[in-house]
Amino acid sequence: MWFYLTIAVIAGVCATFVILNLMKREGRDAAPDAAKPPSEEVMFYQRQLADIDRDVASGTLAEEDATRTRTEVSRRLLEADKRAQNAPVLAHAPKGASYAVAALIVALLFGVGGYIYAELGGAGRADEPLAERFAEANEAYENRMSQREAEALAPDRSVKNISDADLDLLNKLRTALEQRPTDEVGHRLLAKQEAQLGNYTAARSAQTRVVELMGAEKVDTNDLILLARIMVYGANGFVSPEAEALWGEVMRREPQNAEARFYMGLMLAQTGRPDATYAFWEPLLERADPNAPWTDLLFAQFPDVAYFAGKDYTPPTVQTAGPTAQQMRDAGSMSEEDRQEMILGMVENLKGKLESGDGTAREWAQYIRANSVLGKNDVAKQAYDTAKATFADSPEDAQVIFQSGIEEGYEVGVTE
Repeated sequence: MWFYLTIAVIAGVCATFVILNLMKREGRDAAPDAAKPPSEEVMFYQRQLADIDRDVASGTLAEEDATRTRTEVSRRLLEADKRAQNAPVLAHAPKGASYAVAALIVALLFGVGGYIYAELGGAGRADEPLAERFAEANEAYENRMSQREAEALAPDRSVKNISDADLDLLNKLRTALEQRPTDEVGHRLLAKQEAQLGNYTAARSAQTRVVELMGAEKVDTNDLILLARIMVYGANGFVSPEAEALWGEVMRREPQNAEARFYMGLMLAQTGRPDATYAFWEPLLERADPNAPWTDLLFAQFPDVAYFAGKDYTPPTVQTAGPTAQQMRDAGSMSEEDRQEMILGMVENLKGKLESGDGTAREWAQYIRANSVLGKNDVAKQAYDTAKATFADSPEDAQVIFQSGIEEGYEVGVTE
């Protein structure tokens, strides 16, 4: 009862302000036309006549020229005044009409407001819209595309400019594995090469075979991560039920695995549950690897996720040991001397971190590329060999180092 009484009082106050405003307007409309000021056009020509008199008095305008100008301006002034006098004036509405309008507005306030509330609101009712959103999210979750369906819709990102020699080696590897389907090492190599060339469907098949050959209990967690990552890339960022199952198994084994938490949160965001995504992503903001390929996406999407989850949060700025994208863009406009100085500074920062044993594979790759840019090819090659040995037991990190080796000419696209 109190709720409806409060609504009625608010509507009444709004209606009162509307009626008072109409009454004030009626009083203004009833003012006589004689009180109206001259039009802007009339005042303009009056100012021109005054300027002519000043110019004559100061000697800057001859009397003969002033007479002609004054005659023309006066003619225009008379025409402007005539137009102003003949301009139509809207008659103000009678009091009865104003009150009728006010009554209509009040009726609309109560009628339309009551109708909208009856349809969408209801004091004491459960939060039906929120429940409906949860139901829609659950339906979207249950009816997601499969991995194969998502791959079929994804754009083709395969590398087109592979050399004939590399393509020949790749085809030989494919043919050999058709004859040796239990060759785990061969399938592992094929998965990496296919993924590197953007052939994600083929890479998924090869890495799936690696997981099958190792067995569900003995398969390494990094192999599961690589397969799940290939699936997400192949589905153009979509987390399919098959990929979700893999990320879930990774989290079962490593509950704090940052990458798995990110992609599980991304899946929830894609199915309409930003509140659950927030719970997955918020702990990552302080400990996410700034050089991980998904970190930029995390910080780019988190403000929207927080907003739709009803959270007021601004993620912190990520600090990286290597050059940021903006720094690389800035370097393009620098002089050669300044650019070399900037690269030297970044190389020293990276070197210190790598010597302490805390460097990631991506930081090693940055260090290799930076030394190559500086012309220190011996240092770059030595760093590459060290990094290759350091990450030999980590397939995903080894792939990062291998890619840097291809870029610098230390490796070819496909190895036998």
